[in-house]
Amino acid sequence: QSCLKHYKPIKRKTIDLDATGNEHTNALLKLLYCQCKAEKKCHDIEKNYKSCHSNIMGTGSYKGRNHCGWEMDALLRCAIDF
Repeated sequence: QSCLKHYKPIKRKTIDLDATGNEHTNALLKLLYCQCKAEKKCHDIEKNYKSCHSNIMGTGSYKGRNHCGWEMDALLRCAIDF
């Protein structure tokens, strides 16, 4: 499965990982989810991000924060193999 189609919308964009729900952050998420699915990895980290995201969108906070930057960073590092 090629994830290239998810890369094009964020190519050469600066993405603020703390901007939960932002257009570019969501586009990055699509790429990361695709990578995780294609390589069958990062499921626990992906689940943790989704939990954070639903809390941010629902209540406006997650573990005292108003963003999922840490969870997004962990997902990015796992999916892209930094």
